[in-house]
Amino acid sequence: MSTRQKGRGFTLVELLVVIAIIGILLTILSPSVRRMHVLSKRVICCNNLHQYAIALLAYTADHQNIFPTCHGGGQIDQNVENTWLSAVYAYGSRERLGRCPAIEGKQIDYGAQWDWAWTGHHNGYGYNMWFLGGSHQLNRQGELDGTNIPMYRDTRMSEVMEPGLCLMVADSNVKTSGGADYGCTISLFWPYAGPDRYREGVAGVRHENAGSTGYVDGHTELIEDPDNNINPPYCGARKYLEIWDHRQRIELGK
Repeated sequence: MSTRQKGRGFTLVELLVVIAIIGILLTILSPSVRRMHVLSKRVICCNNLHQYAIALLAYTADHQNIFPTCHGGGQIDQNVENTWLSAVYAYGSRERLGRCPAIEGKQIDYGAQWDWAWTGHHNGYGYNMWFLGGSHQLNRQGELDGTNIPMYRDTRMSEVMEPGLCLMVADSNVKTSGGADYGCTISLFWPYAGPDRYREGVAGVRHENAGSTGYVDGHTELIEDPDNNINPPYCGARKYLEIWDHRQRIELGK
């Protein structure tokens, strides 16, 4: 074989065929790669919430089986020292408890734009405030707009009828109303639903129309389309109360 034949490179046609094959492979594989990227973020987020759930359970074990208060009022925009997040510091560092990996850059939740920060307003993980960790501010007690179910504080583990069904922590969005950012991602606030109210529930758009949720028994679940399953419906209907309510009342007033 001649030296010229040994050193022969690709012809233009051969090069174009190779490029075409690579393009086809990328077209085929791109959705799978993207899907794996989404799934990996979901797994990491559920693991983060599992760590939060375990830390909260450890806290209750050390505090007479009473759940921590969601927040004690005052400023939560500069730090989280007076929120439930500070209650779990002793059971896991900030770094280990982490943040939702799907929060990258500016978030847009139901028209409101916000950036992640280690504060009570923009942390992105919320706690079932109405039923497990009600505020100790006196003006935050009592019923809200005739819900027949008051905010609970100092809820005990023994009062939770179905730990595997009672929501404790979850992906959370900022309080939104008319596209405005009212912050306070630390709370999951069951009664706030309706076109003229803040939206303050499980974030349903962060993981490809799914949300990560953690329950009182420590397990986590990824809920597909949580706006119809676990987040208080924006229409104001009070469905799925049993998931939020530690006493598992399906309808109001029971």
